[in-house]
Amino acid sequence: MKKIIKEINHEYEPGVGAEINSFMTYQKENINDYQLSFNENEEYFSLTITLANLNKMAVKQLFFQLMLFIEYSHATFYTFNQVAGEISYEVTSYNIDKKGFLLKIKFSSLN
Repeated sequence: MKKIIKEINHEYEPGVGAEINSFMTYQKENINDYQLSFNENEEYFSLTITLANLNKMAVKQLFFQLMLFIEYSHATFYTFNQVAGEISYEVTSYNIDKKGFLLKIKFSSLN
């Protein structure tokens, strides 16, 4: 995946952040809180989502709903990692012109 990331233009695109914020606004019953930022040095979006309980199936469903909402048309790749108290994804998605985004998502619980 690192090779793919190097080959695409994933500089800041305000529309991606706006779409993520829009999606998260409609997830208030599923999440407790979220924070979205953009790392300008490494050119990736960072999304931290806090849930009441860290349920793997609920996280997976929320992740794929978000991807359907924001992914680009040509390709989407992601990695998944689960450690005690945290589930994370790293996603890259891009169009045929190799313009896209890199998104790092971290799910955690209040408990």
